Amino acid sequence: MLSFLQRYKFANTPTVLFLHIPKCAGNSVYSMFQRALGTDSVFIPYMDGPANMQAISELSENEKKKIKAVCAHMCYGAHKFFKKYQYVTLIREPVERVISSYYFSLSNPNDFGNKLIKEQELSLKEFARRPELYNLQTRYLSSFPFSCKDWHIKPPEDINYKIEVMRIKKRLEKEFIFGLVEDMQGFIKMISNKLNIDLNTNVNSNKTVYRPEINEIDKETIKEIKKNNEHDIELYQFVQNYINKKANSP
Repeated sequence: MLSFLQRYKFANTPTVLFLHIPKCAGNSVYSMFQRALGTDSVFIPYMDGPANMQAISELSENEKKKIKAVCAHMCYGAHKFFKKYQYVTLIREPVERVISSYYFSLSNPNDFGNKLIKEQELSLKEFARRPELYNLQTRYLSSFPFSCKDWHIKPPEDINYKIEVMRIKKRLEKEFIFGLVEDMQGFIKMISNKLNIDLNTNVNSNKTVYRPEINEIDKETIKEIKKNNEHDIELYQFVQNYINKKANSP
């Protein structure tokens, strides 16, 4: 429960929209916002992307007044339901993200990918060939999902990735506070400074119990992952360079 001073502090601040890309440290961020803003002030629909977007769209005006942050697997576009908003997201090195996704699904019976991997006896390389994994970070940050109900599991056939990546770069600079999973402390510091929120820097990430390091995986599998995530790689490199440039500027 927030104190009177906390409620006053957040009364006129924009609603934080944490766009959680799968396997990008989302649960850690959820916990940090809940501790900082109060559990009742953070809306977290635990469903898939389209269902989460539907739940967000159905929030009443009274409900939205009580919410200080929305944390969910959701696509770009959730801001249409809020008068004042601030997007936040984390980007992860794409090869690491796919590897993490595979081994997380493999070790968690309740995860949607577990049944698929076990029934079809998919190797990491075979898993990486599945369309739902292709450039997932780019798809979450793109502007097309509202016209594609299966955007979270199937890339639209008519998407022009080169144009989308250009749009996303501009969108990130203009509308987002963003960081890298590989630099969580820097991300937390940025959020704390820009939004005046005291986030706990003790990060408890949702780590996969067992997964090999990237240097333990054969080169052909790495090559396959890179081929199917070339636009995510471009996006990651842009974010990495942008953050480094900001850090080194006077």
